[in-house]
Amino acid sequence: MKRFVYPIGLVLAAWVTGFLLLVLVYLIPQDRMQSSVEQSLPTLEAFGGGGELLLGIPQSTLEYFTDVTMVSTAFAERGSLMDRVLLAQMCGEIGDAGSIRNYVYSDQRDTLRMDTYARYWHGYQIFLRPLLTVINVNQIRMLGMMCMCALAMFIIVRLVQQQRIALLIPQFALFVMPAPFVLLINMQCYGVTFTTLLMILLLLSGRFSGTRAILLFELGGILTSFFDLLSVPGITLGVPLVFYFSVRQDAGHSLRRACMEVLQILLAWEFGYGGMWAGKWIFATCLTGENVIEDALQTVKLRSGSAWGERQLSYFDTVQKNWACFNTVVYKLLFIALAVVLCVFLLRGWRFRLKQEMLLGVVLASLFPFLWYRMTINHSYLHYYFACKELVIFLYGIVTAAFASLSKRSALSLQEREHAELMTPVEGT
Repeated sequence: MKRFVYPIGLVLAAWVTGFLLLVLVYLIPQDRMQSSVEQSLPTLEAFGGGGELLLGIPQSTLEYFTDVTMVSTAFAERGSLMDRVLLAQMCGEIGDAGSIRNYVYSDQRDTLRMDTYARYWHGYQIFLRPLLTVINVNQIRMLGMMCMCALAMFIIVRLVQQQRIALLIPQFALFVMPAPFVLLINMQCYGVTFTTLLMILLLLSGRFSGTRAILLFELGGILTSFFDLLSVPGITLGVPLVFYFSVRQDAGHSLRRACMEVLQILLAWEFGYGGMWAGKWIFATCLTGENVIEDALQTVKLRSGSAWGERQLSYFDTVQKNWACFNTVVYKLLFIALAVVLCVFLLRGWRFRLKQEMLLGVVLASLFPFLWYRMTINHSYLHYYFACKELVIFLYGIVTAAFASLSKRSALSLQEREHAELMTPVEGT
């Protein structure tokens, strides 16, 4: 029973902490945000519909529709404090920048239409609402870019300090494959991106293995559920898991143990993600009188099903739709370039060292996108332009498996040196 105390306790603590943090930020007076939201309207209206910034490249889709929704849920207020905190009220329809304008300039806001988006935690509000009291949306995005670049730089510095030079290449691939400007600009992506980068930094410390690693991944699932609006949540599991097996120090365990560890981490992340999400449904249903649990379960059933209007989708349809986003000349050139870099490493004296446990862990982690598509056939097909980014886990895993297997020829282990000495003929014999 003791092994379940910490995981369950972590989820319950996250329920209470998340709820209290949201209550605190919703105590901020709405009029404090009026000026910043008003300044943000031109941007929200001009780009609210989103669309591909680079035509023909779905990864470049600027999902401003969700960014508009985030601002709408931050500014709209009606009814009791619990309704505002737990029902995620919106200025009119979801993703409609025009509704925000009507709400901003109306003298009779109570008469305007207001929808709700209650099945998510909307944890991003603990940052968005305070920031909107002092700066507008574009300035928030600029601040997000700076913080994201700072975290990426810290990761690079730590890898260099630990002399893991070959692992810099997979991190470069990880950054460019999802279309980096989308990650930098879209606030929708911030929850997943920052959680992933922070987990990588913590894993670089070398202090997380065994039970600690499992709890870290559970916390990653909790934070994803709290901050994210179902963009590409699997990134916070797959990418850190690939990285975890590429840098772990205590290698040498059996392959069976590696499989068990991957399974435990997967279950821990799922428990954190699903458990945290369920907490929102329970809080909202009990404290507002709205049956959020029923609404959430119906939505889960729809998004995990295979129906799309009158058409029945297959698992293969969803995988093919998402894979097509990467089956382009640009990404083929990227992988050719990475192959050339790998050859350069080999020509400069590096060599492959087979690390069975690392390779198994990376391979298993890389398969997660295909499991995610099986669980969310409808959602991943309909929203392929951002769901396709789940495949970054698979592609990142391939690159990491190759470069994490490299080591300098001069960096022989003690066992290899002893073996070499024993095999060298003694002079005079």
